[in-house]
Amino acid sequence: MMNEFEFYQKRECSSKLILFIHGFTGNSVDTWSNKNGKNFPGLLLQDLKIKDNFDVASYNYYTTLLDQFLINTNKFNWIQRILNPKTYIKERNLDIDELARNLSSHVRFTLEQYDTIYIVAHSMGGLIAKQLIVNDLNERNYTKVKLFISLAVPHQGAELSIIGGLISSNLQIDNINPVKAFINKLNQNWINLDSKPTTKYFYGSYDQIVSKYSAVAMDKIGKDIVSVPHDHYSISKPENMESLVCKSVINFINNQYKEEILNKDCGGISK
Repeated sequence: MMNEFEFYQKRECSSKLILFIHGFTGNSVDTWSNKNGKNFPGLLLQDLKIKDNFDVASYNYYTTLLDQFLINTNKFNWIQRILNPKTYIKERNLDIDELARNLSSHVRFTLEQYDTIYIVAHSMGGLIAKQLIVNDLNERNYTKVKLFISLAVPHQGAELSIIGGLISSNLQIDNINPVKAFINKLNQNWINLDSKPTTKYFYGSYDQIVSKYSAVAMDKIGKDIVSVPHDHYSISKPENMESLVCKSVINFINNQYKEEILNKDCGGISK
């Protein structure tokens, strides 16, 4: 079973976390790593304000295109387990709501030390984050998530999920199909929230998987939308700190942190 968190900086005294969430068929390392071996979380930590004030981690969950590819392997493993029994977990694709609830349990227990979480999510990872926030606010009227940065997230669904549905019964593909009930229900629940976290929507000008229309939520306002010259995969792999997507994310993080400090000093409530 994979490690569920990769920490790029972790300190016992820290109460603030920047959490990266990968998308469909991604993972906590490759999704964020560019061709030169640099990674997005590491680039953020080159900013001194972020390094001084935040821990940084990426979250891992199981996701694969075709569970069916594992059938024969699983049969062989089943025989092995009979001959050599031991404790194991048979992983499979979970739907987005269940993935969000798994992450919620981690936020409650594994990430208990943090009272503030900023999420940077790519593709389907953004739907997991969105569902997490909806569940938090609807069920507890509170969320630790104060900033949600959405990178090429299919808020209105992804058309390629329809093609994927022809070759796989994958629950995750089913969830991001724009004609399915899940995505419509999630969007309606999101719109109905009274106090959402600060949210910024990024879309790639060359993205052929998630369109500009789908990458921004229905409740967006102009200042919260950022166009960057990337495709669906390069948007999560900035080359350096001068990359537009990296500079923008650093700017949003530092502005959000500054605003929260000002609100705290003035006795207000941060976003």
